Amino acid sequence: MDQQPPAAPQTPAPQPGQYDFFMNTPEPQKKPLFSGGVSSGGGGSKKRLIFAGIGGLVVVIILFMLVSSLFSGNKQRGSEILVMAQQQAEIIRTAGLSKNEPAARGVATQTLAANTSITVQSSHEQVLGLLKKYKVKADDKKLALLKKESTDKNFAAAADNNTYDEVFKETMSAQLKTYQATAKKLFNTSKSQSEKQILAEAYDGATLLLGEQTQQ
Repeated sequence: MDQQPPAAPQTPAPQPGQYDFFMNTPEPQKKPLFSGGVSSGGGGSKKRLIFAGIGGLVVVIILFMLVSSLFSGNKQRGSEILVMAQQQAEIIRTAGLSKNEPAARGVATQTLAANTSITVQSSHEQVLGLLKKYKVKADDKKLALLKKESTDKNFAAAADNNTYDEVFKETMSAQLKTYQATAKKLFNTSKSQSEKQILAEAYDGATLLLGEQTQQ
């Protein structure tokens, strides 16, 4: 009797779902771009508050710098206009020295002094208004800071030497030219139309007075 080979053991059939864990490996969860996102709960709110606070601080700093810059610019501008007002005050004072001076014999001298006083005084009032706008204090003491004692001494010496008319004309011419240059410089750097108008009138007034001298 022939012997039969032993039967091979049968492999049990896989049960449904037995190897599903190989096929259905869970995908790793993506982390939010910002840890302060919705998934982080209360931590996100705190970080948003921090960012908002930093942004607000930056805005405050920028505004402070702008205000400081504006204030500094106004202060500098006010100081420059004060110089012009001081020049006007000295011109008016100088023109007035000839009124009661017996040595001022020339009609041209008296006419120049009168016209200078009226013209510059009118502009002076407007310039003082500008100083108030820039909150610059301009009392008589401050306006007299450009007073030159040498002018009075030169006039006294000229009266003794019978050269008063000539010295007066030269002195007024020098002061008016300086004043004219100041008005022009301030006009060129002004950003206000109303201010430009005042400065233009001051410049034109000085120009007319200088032209009047050349015609004498």
